[in-house]
Amino acid sequence: MNRTYADMAAHYGTAIIPARPYKPRDKAKVEVGVQVVQRWILARLRNRRFFSLAGLN
Repeated sequence: MNRTYADMAAHYGTAIIPARPYKPRDKAKVEVGVQVVQRWILARLRNRRFFSLAGLN
């Protein structure tokens, strides 16, 4: 893990858990998890308008 990635994890209070090498079956599970979170966030923001970056943040 590089320093920038570690700094980001520390900033957001998350843990970095590397994927197992040479295990392609793990990829689908991760992608589904990302898709679920993305849909949840976009569903909450779908009908809102933001007029500035500060308002979006």
